[in-house]
Amino acid sequence: MLQSHSMEDGIFKSDHIAVGAGCTLASGAFVHYGVTIGDGASLGTDSFLMKGEEIPPHARWGGNPARELRTAMPTPALA
Repeated sequence: MLQSHSMEDGIFKSDHIAVGAGCTLASGAFVHYGVTIGDGASLGTDSFLMKGEEIPPHARWGGNPARELRTAMPTPALA
């Protein structure tokens, strides 16, 4: 869900949401206003991306509030 507005303390607030090419917004992800999501980035299931956040291109974010997800180092193959 992309939400480009809200009522905060009785004041209507809104801003743009920029979603880059090839982005993935997973099921249940919620994106607030004033957000930029770079090309090829992904936002995980049931994540909440807070207003004003910027996800760099090709980054993986998730959680509530959403933060960058670090990829585990691959396990070396056993000989």
